Amino acid sequence: MNDASTQQCNARFGTFSGSPAAIGNALAAFYPEHSKIASGLPKPPMPLTAQEVSEGIAMLTKYCPTIIEELNAYAQALKIDPMTLYYHQLTYLKPHCSQFYLPAKFMADGHPMMARNYEFAPFAEDFAVIKLKPTGRYAHIGGTIALFGRSEGINECGLTVSMTSSGMPVGNMSGMKSPALKGLQFWAVIRELLETCANVGEALKKIETMPLAYNINLLLADSAGHVALYETQDGAHAAIQTLEKALHTTNHPIVEPFCAQTPTAMRNSIQRYETIAAFLNKAESDQAITLGDVKKLLLTAYPNGLNCSFYDAYFGTIKSVIMDIQTRQYQICWGGNAENGWQTYSFDKEEQATHHAIVLASKAPTPDFFEQIAF
Repeated sequence: MNDASTQQCNARFGTFSGSPAAIGNALAAFYPEHSKIASGLPKPPMPLTAQEVSEGIAMLTKYCPTIIEELNAYAQALKIDPMTLYYHQLTYLKPHCSQFYLPAKFMADGHPMMARNYEFAPFAEDFAVIKLKPTGRYAHIGGTIALFGRSEGINECGLTVSMTSSGMPVGNMSGMKSPALKGLQFWAVIRELLETCANVGEALKKIETMPLAYNINLLLADSAGHVALYETQDGAHAAIQTLEKALHTTNHPIVEPFCAQTPTAMRNSIQRYETIAAFLNKAESDQAITLGDVKKLLLTAYPNGLNCSFYDAYFGTIKSVIMDIQTRQYQICWGGNAENGWQTYSFDKEEQATHHAIVLASKAPTPDFFEQIAF
């Protein structure tokens, strides 16, 4: 049951700039295999109708206007109908993750940072990082979902955004919780925040105007030391705002009234939450945290660390990410596997586009991994 197996995937990085049309055209050359984007996900039991896709496009046009121009240019370059792009089926309304924010005072180098592990299944992933410099918007570096969405990222101003699912993942796919309202998936919202907001205050105001249909723990931090946790549950929302304070989440709510309304969570979510809490207590005890400490936590196997290698159970670490808010650097280790190395991207240098093979080591979880327990 616990014997490990390995597989290879292809990860890529690219830098794109200019108008939405120019970016869409460039993305067609960067990722021409449009039929493979998120193709491993279970198909919706009831795919969106043409009318519903049109409604979703109208919502994206209102709240994330440049994405439509990119999608149209991408589709035109590849000579496909933009209405058929799987991005629309996914975005109009099963990741499992861990994340934490470390203020400057906790870090040995004095650099505030955000770190996260992102878990899912490899056949549904882009395995791509993009540096985007859109005309008239903030440049950002982030991981992609369905190529045009973002799972996390940092922008040129220092605004840093990450997420974890809060409870059962919400989506149109089989096995997910049906959305309670018409709205957008988190990856569309995260990208819009990165491109239009310079700090946490602006991001919180922006997100209040957007119909976010996903149940999320959204972690935001900026270069002035402001940090916020914005949680949603079926259209309702609550937030924690603070200054220079560590925050962390896994896959259950921690903001009232949502945690009182959700008395149980997966055993693994509670274990990962407590693991991060113990790690943060090290800094509270005046033991400064190093970058190496953070990397070790992300890459150490569950239950002692945050790395989960259960890819066949849709719970494998796709990537470990560290975002340095002071230097505006984005570091990534694919698969949470030290053998794949750490790549670093920043705004002050021009990295070459890359494609490289990575190795994922898979094993089966213990029987109690997904057990629901009280917290």
